[in-house]
Amino acid sequence: MKLKNVIVTNTMAINAATADVDAHNGNRAYTVGKALLRVEYIMSSRTIKNGFETWCSENLIKPRISKRTRGKYMDIARIADALDYVVLGIEKLAALSTVLKRFDNLDPQHPIRDFTMRYNINLMECPDVEEMRFEIGLGITMAKLEQNDIPGVDKDCVRKFLETGFVLEKRDLEGDEGHP
Repeated sequence: MKLKNVIVTNTMAINAATADVDAHNGNRAYTVGKALLRVEYIMSSRTIKNGFETWCSENLIKPRISKRTRGKYMDIARIADALDYVVLGIEKLAALSTVLKRFDNLDPQHPIRDFTMRYNINLMECPDVEEMRFEIGLGITMAKLEQNDIPGVDKDCVRKFLETGFVLEKRDLEGDEGHP
């Protein structure tokens, strides 16, 4: 019984610490993204060719922030209600931003909230952050299926698919052209 308590207690502590770090990093990514968007705006208003990229290469040397990472942070910062969901962490917010871009009928001030309502995701019922991330991932998968003209897939079926550890990849949605 003591071993069980050691395992359960420490696992819970690890999960809580990880969730806390992910939330802080989600907030930091949003903050960096907002600052990058401001620099991009300032550089574009000066009509300097490649001004933003030049500024980044000259000023973001240590630590170096890759173009891809900058784009991810800026995408997160463009989500109007991202601050309400920073607990999801950088990777889940970035994945969500990619999906949200493909919708044109979401509430511009609350796109994540609107997204969760569209896919019947109730984050308030999630017992922990990991479950929240899973539910957002479920919604993202449902949206990908819908956006790739695969509508009507049962949400419980997708849940079981994801619970087994599978992830819906872009290549899963592409046709078999060119394959024997």
